[in-house]
Amino acid sequence: MSTSLRYTTNGVREHFGVTLDRAALTGITWTTAHADLHWGNITGPELCILDWESWRRAPAGYDAATLYCNSLLHPPTAQRIRELFHPVLDTPSGHIALLFAVCRYLWIVDEGGEYETLGEPLRTLGTEVINHL
Repeated sequence: MSTSLRYTTNGVREHFGVTLDRAALTGITWTTAHADLHWGNITGPELCILDWESWRRAPAGYDAATLYCNSLLHPPTAQRIRELFHPVLDTPSGHIALLFAVCRYLWIVDEGGEYETLGEPLRTLGTEVINHL
């Protein structure tokens, strides 16, 4: 099992008290990801993505999932991100990517970091994804 999948399964168990079925972890499409895509790493008016130091392979949709998680406190933006990336986020790989991002940010929330206010919306999102699996 890859490090990303192990991280996700451990995070889901820790934060949601659920053990993911192995079937949910099969057939994942892997792609190259920025792996830290948030609004502070995007510039405009011409798109430029900054800070590639964390890039790696991740489940398809991981960058969209991290941007979506970072938008949850502004529902209109979160809805737009979800609609824009619906084709990738609503796939088996996208579901795992969402859980990976949710767990990543919940670890940060638990440390009392800058994402503390994201705790409740992240838990809601994680529960929705787990129930969908």
